[in-house]
Amino acid sequence: MSGRDRAGPAVGEVGVQVLYLRAVIRVYGPWTTSQTISADERALAVRRVRYAGDLLADLEARLPRNGVG
Repeated sequence: MSGRDRAGPAVGEVGVQVLYLRAVIRVYGPWTTSQTISADERALAVRRVRYAGDLLADLEARLPRNGVG
C-alpha cells in the first residue's frame, strides 16, 4: 500500500500548497500597509493575502495534526 493510499489523496500536494500560501502571505503581507507601493498594488496585495489566508485556514482545518506545520 502506498503512502497516498494510507494518507488520503495527495497529502504531499496539500503540504506544498500550504507552504506556498504561507509564502504568499509573508511576501505580500508587508505590501498591504506600505506607503511606497501604489494604491492599486496595495489593493491587489490585500486581496492576495486575504484569499491566501482563507485557503490556508481551510486546508489546515482538513490536515491531520501531524501534517505540515
